[in-house]
Amino acid sequence: TLLPDVAGRYVVSLRVTDEHGLVSDYRPGTDQLDEVAVFAKSINHLPVTRLLKEGGWRNSFLATNYAQFDQQQPLVITGLTRDSETYGPLRMDVVKLIADTYDPDGDTLSHLWNLISEPQGNRMELPTGAACNNGQSYDRLAETLEEYIDRVNGYREWTCDSFSLAPTEPGTYVFQYQTYDGSDFAGPFQTTVHAVRRENYPSLLLEASSDEYGKVGQSDGSDLVMQAVFPWMDTHAPDLKAESNYQDGYMVTRYFKLTAFGGDYRLMGVQTNSIKPEYEPRFWDETNQVEITDGYTIPQGGSVVVAFQVPISSDDPEEEVGCADINGSFHIDGHPDWTVTLSPFWTGSGSVCSD
Repeated sequence: TLLPDVAGRYVVSLRVTDEHGLVSDYRPGTDQLDEVAVFAKSINHLPVTRLLKEGGWRNSFLATNYAQFDQQQPLVITGLTRDSETYGPLRMDVVKLIADTYDPDGDTLSHLWNLISEPQGNRMELPTGAACNNGQSYDRLAETLEEYIDRVNGYREWTCDSFSLAPTEPGTYVFQYQTYDGSDFAGPFQTTVHAVRRENYPSLLLEASSDEYGKVGQSDGSDLVMQAVFPWMDTHAPDLKAESNYQDGYMVTRYFKLTAFGGDYRLMGVQTNSIKPEYEPRFWDETNQVEITDGYTIPQGGSVVVAFQVPISSDDPEEEVGCADINGSFHIDGHPDWTVTLSPFWTGSGSVCSD
């Protein structure tokens, strides 16, 4: 029994020598003994936790902010999938649960999530991103792939710190999380995800390209099917040499779609900027072929494809374009935190703009 009287790290090793002088428990290939480290402390500090949510496959291309998936901007269940060679169709309309947790004492943490409430009839489907298989890998000798997928989708407790889920039914999902540092539990903490079908969305729906490499999208909106949420910041900059990104003397850095459910919505504080006037961008309504300016209104039931256009050509040097600080933004009237900010950043521009 070890009874430390001073806080700190204690290292214990055991060596047994027989009558021939041979020593046990050397690490293979070394002359060192195996050791066990024991940490002693006079006070245990509980882990600190912040629960976060993300949405959408390749979310880094669609938003830099975390989603709340509250009643105003719920998760949209569309059933959108992409194919994978190993597991078949994977759902792209997902919610990613994240436990941003650390321990002040540096203790190793274990995690436990529980789904404590879900709509009747819901069944999870395999998501894009990282599902949580609770440490159980697919063993093709013990089960079929379909059985493995059904087992993973059937979990309602998860031991990962973060993972993605793809629910099938609209309604309210309540999750509970707690963590253990070896001495004490922190939690339980709760977080809620509201989900709806697209046609029942309650507010202004923002959608962008579902392309896995974050391409700008299509002007007709045919591929603008991936939900994003406000506040939305996009820094994606397409290839300056790709002629497909040019249209009527402008380069399009991003298409996105706004659909007004539940009322009319006005775009306020519309700003477009560049420190080089010849590169000043604009927001362009592709659907109605008009420039979007302050007070632009999307009526209830209306849907518009918006292009962020920059007056550059494939002959413009990437360094000059990248150093022009091209950006645009607006917010939704009545919702000051519902912002859209586009600031395309071309690779390498940061190093050459330092002067």
